[in-house]
Amino acid sequence: MRFVHSTLILILGLIALPAMAQPTFSVDSQGPTATVPLLDSFVLAPITEGDILTNGLPGPLGPNPIAAGPLPPPGIEVGGAPGALGAVPGGLGILPGACLELDALSYGRDAGTTLHFSVDEFATGVAGPAGPPEVLSEGSAGTLEASADVFRYLGLLAVLVPPPVIVGNTAYSDGDGIAPSGLGGVGLFEPNPPTAGVVPDAGDNLDAIDLDTTFADLAGPIYFSLDSAFAEPLEGVPINCGTAAANLVSSADVLVVPAPGGAPLVAIPAALLGLDVGGVGTDDLDALAWDDADSSGTLTLGDTILFSVRRGSAVIGALDTVLGVPIEPGDVLTAPVGGPGFAPGIVVTAEALGLATARSLTAGPFGSDELNALDVISEEYGDAPDGIPSCQGGVACVPVSTYPTVAGTVNAVPGRTSPTHTSTAPVGGDYFLGTAPTVEPAADQPCCDWVPPETVCDEDDSGAVLCLDPTCTYGMAIAGPMAVVTCGLSWGAGQFGPPGGVPPGAAIPAAGFPPLTTPLPSFWVVPVTMGAAETPPLAGRFLNVAVDHDFTGTFGDIAGEWPITDAPVAFLPGLVQIFPSAAFPVSVTVTTTVGPPPLFLVTSTWSVDGLWSRFTVGPEPIALAPPFAAALWDGSGALGGYDRGETEDWYVVGDPAIPQGPGNDCNGNLIPDIADIAVGGLADLDGDGVPDVCLYVPAMSPTGILILVSLMLMLVIAVIATRRWRLT
Repeated sequence: MRFVHSTLILILGLIALPAMAQPTFSVDSQGPTATVPLLDSFVLAPITEGDILTNGLPGPLGPNPIAAGPLPPPGIEVGGAPGALGAVPGGLGILPGACLELDALSYGRDAGTTLHFSVDEFATGVAGPAGPPEVLSEGSAGTLEASADVFRYLGLLAVLVPPPVIVGNTAYSDGDGIAPSGLGGVGLFEPNPPTAGVVPDAGDNLDAIDLDTTFADLAGPIYFSLDSAFAEPLEGVPINCGTAAANLVSSADVLVVPAPGGAPLVAIPAALLGLDVGGVGTDDLDALAWDDADSSGTLTLGDTILFSVRRGSAVIGALDTVLGVPIEPGDVLTAPVGGPGFAPGIVVTAEALGLATARSLTAGPFGSDELNALDVISEEYGDAPDGIPSCQGGVACVPVSTYPTVAGTVNAVPGRTSPTHTSTAPVGGDYFLGTAPTVEPAADQPCCDWVPPETVCDEDDSGAVLCLDPTCTYGMAIAGPMAVVTCGLSWGAGQFGPPGGVPPGAAIPAAGFPPLTTPLPSFWVVPVTMGAAETPPLAGRFLNVAVDHDFTGTFGDIAGEWPITDAPVAFLPGLVQIFPSAAFPVSVTVTTTVGPPPLFLVTSTWSVDGLWSRFTVGPEPIALAPPFAAALWDGSGALGGYDRGETEDWYVVGDPAIPQGPGNDCNGNLIPDIADIAVGGLADLDGDGVPDVCLYVPAMSPTGILILVSLMLMLVIAVIATRRWRLT
């Protein structure tokens, strides 16, 4: 593949609004949004508890991102009633009972590694390792706002954690987008004190959620569940809407509308989920995340389905078929091991989520916490340390680094958060750093935890080249786990050893790693790949790079730490664009030896003083987002993150530089050789850091030189002898 320098091929695109994670959701029948009722922001229709809603921001009628409040009422994307108005008219065809309540939602593509959820107004939560904001701080024992918020589970779905172990949660989005949380919101009412039998409640209860909805999702199929008629134990009267019974289905069935305007059908009957063993409508499926992997429209082998049940469901207290413990209303469940007739299995326990349970004797005055909204998405994070010590600076560790990395970070400027991305596939219209996306489902990975082989950090990407001189003759490719490395190798007090340990035959310096010298101008060469499915014209894609070159644990505290600012990405789909950054200082030592032609012997040693850097390619022109016009970007992202792109954080310590031959572009393709190798443009099969197509003899020892010269002389003698033999 041929890569062309961005300054030669750049096609400038129009600046578009950032495309961010787009939530759709519903509310229950007791909050003010549905009971007043409010007129929605799209078609001025009264909002009901059966509607699929989104944030009512001005602009297109498709799903809108979370945003800072105060906010207008939500907009109706698809109404619940037959023929309902909305951004997509036609409705879900739901017939009302006492009212009309949709209480679980999915578009059949809930695949990923991170789980998000909401709770009702009675939830208290328990203390988790992340601390506030979490369910405990936002719930009925805190600010009384948890029922309209969304929280992110801090664990991974692939890890089964038995009770009573707490993994914890952190706030992901807020109901109204107004302090104290400081996170983006969706236009709901807060706070919502726990009350029983009082309508309307003071605040809203977010009752179903999908965080990465596209406009195409709203065209169908749309999967959902309807509420039961049995009373909520803590609410008493009035009873629930009884919408499922009014539609002649069970409140534990998963229903589907193939397209708005149709009538709901049963897609997954309750029995396949281990529900309604006590009779139709005895269980209430209260939250849903389903990945219909084969697009069959029903539950088949290879699909992933997660759900929860409402307080008062008959299955609560039954022993689950995975852990063998009593089921709680805060557990994340899946289809039963053993098939229909058996109880559901627990995938994530309520305790692991940071919720209170009777099972672990943590339930508060309202009993066990209830999970009533659920979604699974694939998120991509950076992994620079956020609020924890960072081994950097070469001589000493920074006590607390404040790179805005984790979801719900407190280290970003007001109105912003960590840069996260919810779509990182190499196809499907994405764009990413390097030659392939690397997804970090967990953020805030302490560098001392980076022990190869690493699967959740950015160290394995082939994403960039750090050039140590203006010609890129000396530099290092970020091309594997030996480039961005652990800080656990100590050669002295607080100093770093070389990646992978001491090179064979090398002496360990008594004082540690090579000393720092005068900082030299350096720069990044960054490749960005456009997904093959991108559709021109390409606009609204920008690359930004931050460098903490003063080693303070903060991006953007001094000038010069934003060497690539809003570089437009507008290359052709399936190809790569190369971006050079502005120069920034980095501590290096370079030694060069050039022998007589044809042998150019180049050696190089250098050290970098614990350099953190952040690379974000996304839809946002950050310099247009106050307060960053002063060229001091803190590394943060827009509220709600982005639905495309990628963020990578690289921690660079001393590593042998890649030697280069005479000149830095031996094949004359206008790309530095070191960049050609890093992005796969030129092969380097012998691993000497020099493109194999170039006639260059790498650095050799004196013995190697003598051997090579001897071989060349032997070859010359052999040629002469052959010619003489032929002449005779």
